[in-house]
Amino acid sequence: MNVLPSLEYRPQCCQQLDTIDCQNVFWWRVEHFLMFDCRKIMLEDTHLTNDNIVWLLECWMDGSGLKRLQKMAINGNNLNRNVIVRKVKHILLDREAISAMSESVIPEIADGGAMIEREDGVKAIIPFILPGRMVFRQFELYVLDKPNQQE
Repeated sequence: MNVLPSLEYRPQCCQQLDTIDCQNVFWWRVEHFLMFDCRKIMLEDTHLTNDNIVWLLECWMDGSGLKRLQKMAINGNNLNRNVIVRKVKHILLDREAISAMSESVIPEIADGGAMIEREDGVKAIIPFILPGRMVFRQFELYVLDKPNQQE
């Protein structure tokens, strides 16, 4: 979807969708994440902040939102995954550990990452990008398939 609504635009529905893939989403707010129970969220050109992403991660971790999420990739002007990770409880992983745990994270561009965990034991990876590699999305999250995978 590539839309250019006014800054006052607000979606009015709650839906269960498998994928949201939008560009030019300057109008997207954190409450929109909780309106759509998605498996995959891909957003470009957002005005979301690091603290907005931290809040979303906390909702995911405590089980109050984003329960079906499998992948999230967000691009915006002000996002810094290092700042985001420092604000949530996590375990740092090296490149080999991430490669062993997730087929979704490309080991050629990932230089380790952070693992976060939901209250029900489901884990997710926030990969760090190798220095010198182009960053396509400023924030990415990959939920692991099995809740009890070991580090």
